[in-house]
Amino acid sequence: MGIVDLLLRLPGGAVYLQDFYELRMTDKEVPIDAAGLLWACAYKHAKDYLEGNHLPALIEWTQALNYFRSICQWKMRLYLDGMDNPHKEYRTKEGAYEEKMRHQEIIMPK
Repeated sequence: MGIVDLLLRLPGGAVYLQDFYELRMTDKEVPIDAAGLLWACAYKHAKDYLEGNHLPALIEWTQALNYFRSICQWKMRLYLDGMDNPHKEYRTKEGAYEEKMRHQEIIMPK
C-alpha cells in the first residue's frame, strides 16, 4: 500500500547520485568546493541553466550536499568563494609568483 514510485514523482527524485557511501569518510572532515559542485550541477542542466532556469541545478546541488551529509555521514567543510581554502593554497602561491613576475617585467622589460 502507498504511492508507487513516489520518489520519481518528486522534483529531482529521478537523479542518481554516485555511490560515495562506500568511501566511509565519517571520521574526518571532508572539504567540499561549493562552486565546483554547483558548476558540475549546472553543466548537467546546461540547457536550462543557460536559459536562466537555475532551479534544476540548485535542486541537484542541494540534493548532493544532503546526500553527503545525511546518507554518507560526512562531516563536510563547505568552502564558498572568497574563503581561504587550504586545499587550494598552491593556487594562491602560484598566483603570487605570477604577479611578482609580471611586476618584474614592467620594471625591467626584455
